Amino acid sequence: MSTSVAHSRSLRVAASAEPLLRTACLVVLAAVGACGGGDFPRPPGDAPVVRVASPGRVPAIAPSLSWSYYPAQAGQYVFEGLTRTEEDGTLVPALARTWEETADARTYRLRLRAGVTFHDGTPFTARDVVRAWSDLLREPVGELSHPWMLDGIEGVEAYSRGEAAEVSGLVIENDSTLLVRLDEPLAFFPTLLSHAQAVIGGAGSRPDHPIGTGPWRFVSLDSTAIRFAANESYWNGRPRLDSLIYRHVPNALTAEVFEAGGVDVAAELPTATRVEWSTRADIGFVESEAVTTTRLVVNMRDSLFHDVRIRRALNHSINAARLAEGTAAASVVRAVGSIPPSLPGADPQREPYAFDPTLARRLLREAGYPFERPLRLWVPAPGLSDFPAQIGPLLRDYLEAVGFDVALTVNTQGIDTSLAAGLADLTLTVWVGDYPDADAFLYPLYHSAVAGSAGNEGAYANPAVDRLIDATRREIGPPRRAELLRQADQLVFDEAPVVFLWFTRTATAYSLRLAGWGRDPQLSRFLDLRLAAEPAN
Repeated sequence: MSTSVAHSRSLRVAASAEPLLRTACLVVLAAVGACGGGDFPRPPGDAPVVRVASPGRVPAIAPSLSWSYYPAQAGQYVFEGLTRTEEDGTLVPALARTWEETADARTYRLRLRAGVTFHDGTPFTARDVVRAWSDLLREPVGELSHPWMLDGIEGVEAYSRGEAAEVSGLVIENDSTLLVRLDEPLAFFPTLLSHAQAVIGGAGSRPDHPIGTGPWRFVSLDSTAIRFAANESYWNGRPRLDSLIYRHVPNALTAEVFEAGGVDVAAELPTATRVEWSTRADIGFVESEAVTTTRLVVNMRDSLFHDVRIRRALNHSINAARLAEGTAAASVVRAVGSIPPSLPGADPQREPYAFDPTLARRLLREAGYPFERPLRLWVPAPGLSDFPAQIGPLLRDYLEAVGFDVALTVNTQGIDTSLAAGLADLTLTVWVGDYPDADAFLYPLYHSAVAGSAGNEGAYANPAVDRLIDATRREIGPPRRAELLRQADQLVFDEAPVVFLWFTRTATAYSLRLAGWGRDPQLSRFLDLRLAAEPAN
């Protein structure tokens, strides 16, 4: 998922609006009562409930709405897919207990769990998978609600256009076995099935009353919170706590509400708060894997940038580490390619482009760069973006120091089309992978088949890169696939179609009144969470 406003699927309170919110809520501290009285009550310390803060309101829960971050997060408590990604990024079985693929990675046999029931008591079978996916695939192609992660299944295109009565690639062998045939090889297809839009809802599920097979069943929803109760019949064991509340807390109030005990989990914290809380003994604090990449995308439609020396000069012009210290999140990882460091295919030994203005100037002179030509840099405005106002001028200063004549535009409106319209040479963008596989950071960003689309906004195309990426999609052997991914990433890094900046971590604070927190509470379903006073077993 690409966005120039840093995670467009999770609309955040505009930074420019925070002073207004704070002015309207001057007294929020321990009682948290100035903004809505009892909206953020503090329960007794021994209350068997976990409360998750959400800066985005969630008016409904459904697989078709799970293209958006907050409905997907709320939905993970109710719904399950055939596979699931653990908090450490590991793919594990969920409603499918096992799967096997043919050597060409085009056919998958998924063996489903027996004895699983939906929250309304209805048994779960292979027919529910076909029904749920078929319902989703009726959503128009191109709409955010359309489950793109299922588009590789044979017959989807005809079915989505209304030209076929069923998806030919979905074959029910029996109640507990589903055969899936694909149009093209996809070695990571089981990973795609862990996506929030590929989950299986019950036949009677509605957005205002979702029914799934997950560890928490839906109880109620209003403008302040969504309430869930433990699923007594969950196939993997009842959660240890009795209830879960997904509470709407505006960004400007998150720190205060957490400090006052109004919520047990809080993320999307201001940088200053992250730095302070990371050292406190009375607050649990954890940072996720760095899987959000920030880049300056180069407009490859302009023949001037076909010279790799110019693109490498751009990389050598910016001190990314120093820039991150002043403008990015409190903790980032310097990018040495496209693949996040936690995923197979990343090369931990690779050195980043060094900040070397002298080398940058030499490369530009060798390439015959026309310094009188303005270099048009476009960055998003503060607000919905995660970038502070100073990042644009700082980038401009770095580039002008090596001789570029920079024309800076700071505007979120129009930035997504600025490269295609020929209005920009460089745009600052963020990409969040939609599935935990290196392919999510290679194919949509650098394959020519998607040149000019979101992700590959710069229209980069290289047949050698295409061949390597295609090979990674066919290779089912993990060691060989990891090596092919590394080779593809190395070639992209050498080609420098973007200025590689950093991968961002997400910080989460959690309450120590509860124990059993996992590696990343934002991805947790809280099955093992318990009151801290209780024994572990």
